Amino acid sequence: MGKVIALEHPELHCVRVDLDPNAQGNEAQELFEEVWLKSQEDEVAWRDRIRQVSRLVHSHQTKNTPKTFTFRKDSTYLITGGTGGLGLLVARWMVEKGAKHLVLVSRSGSSQIEELEQMGAEVVVAKADVTQPEEVARIVREIEQSQRPLRGVIHAAGVVDNGTLTQLDWERFAKVLNPKVAGAWNLHLLTGNLPLDFFVMFSSVASLVGHAGQANHSAGNAFLDALAYHRQSKKLPGLSINWGSWSEVGAVATSQAATDYMKARGMEAIAPQQGLQVLEELLGQNAAQIGVVSANWSKFLEQFPADAYPPLFSDLAKEARQQAKGQPTRLQTGDLINQLQTATPEKQRELLIAYLQIQVTKVLGLDASNPPESHYSLNELGLDSLTSIQLRNWIRTDIKVDLPMKKFIVEASIDQLANALSEQLALASITLTEAPSADLNDEEEEEVIRL
Repeated sequence: MGKVIALEHPELHCVRVDLDPNAQGNEAQELFEEVWLKSQEDEVAWRDRIRQVSRLVHSHQTKNTPKTFTFRKDSTYLITGGTGGLGLLVARWMVEKGAKHLVLVSRSGSSQIEELEQMGAEVVVAKADVTQPEEVARIVREIEQSQRPLRGVIHAAGVVDNGTLTQLDWERFAKVLNPKVAGAWNLHLLTGNLPLDFFVMFSSVASLVGHAGQANHSAGNAFLDALAYHRQSKKLPGLSINWGSWSEVGAVATSQAATDYMKARGMEAIAPQQGLQVLEELLGQNAAQIGVVSANWSKFLEQFPADAYPPLFSDLAKEARQQAKGQPTRLQTGDLINQLQTATPEKQRELLIAYLQIQVTKVLGLDASNPPESHYSLNELGLDSLTSIQLRNWIRTDIKVDLPMKKFIVEASIDQLANALSEQLALASITLTEAPSADLNDEEEEEVIRL
């Protein structure tokens, strides 16, 4: 959730500090030092009095691992969310790889499984709510009584209910958290004594990098990531895969708005065959957490101020800069702030409208050759709470003006945003001009201007 706070409200400078659970009375000192330390790091963990920071790097786990994985014909494999598009896709793949006995867990309990049965598999659709331990216990007990022991679990259950932090209440949080958190924990407890070959949880890239508008989804999937490490610490199989969006299946694939939102940020959908190939590779190694996403990192990093992206992405940013040398960046307007400050009111408004047309085109994934007219309603063009946050952050970065969210939500147009920006720029100019006082000494005057 902290990652989402940082994305939706960068003005809060949200820093996450994980104190050592085994510290011997040093927690207050470590926290004090972190608060006062002048650092750009926003994710810090203290372990054995060593300060650790997080970095996202390319994984080499799948190298030199076999690309084939054979399932046991005399064993049973359980898939939660098994009757959803992604669950059925994985089930079909498992049958193709030799699985003969599947249990698909679904709250609805209905599914078209004829194709799987025609392929020679015995498929049981178990109507159950994985958030209820007694229902999970019943399914596990029935599998064990079938004389075809449970050998693998894929936890793919989940729901999405997007909204910014100011829109979410606890009911909407619990709706998303429960299938992820309670479902995974119940499966963990009730299969802990079984000799499983794998225990795979379908997490999301949202918990890996954060996702504006998905604080509940990010938090729920972060639990899966942590549970994978916990299981491995107990010598149990555990793998959490931070999937990006899949094409053709999944919540994002069925929403054009979500697809456009991800694409505008450099996140392409994963083709089903590509995702299944990666899944097969990951089943053959022992990592606890792996992110799988089709990303244009140069484009993804454009959502952050130039060279001021979260430290988590610093290694990837170096690679992206090397690959993008000579290519245009998001904003090619020179020193925009200086241009705005020295322009006449008419010219300033022209600059603002041109700037906003570029950014609206980018954030909504529109055709760059046909930017929107300045009087068009942005809401009708597709601007919502998520894309409003992104546009607001870009404006804050590029022009140093922080517009209230209501300016973007209530029938906003580029004309109206340009007017609001002009007013704020004029106010800022007056403030800077009138702030110094003849009675201030040099040090005090410098402080007033800087603030």
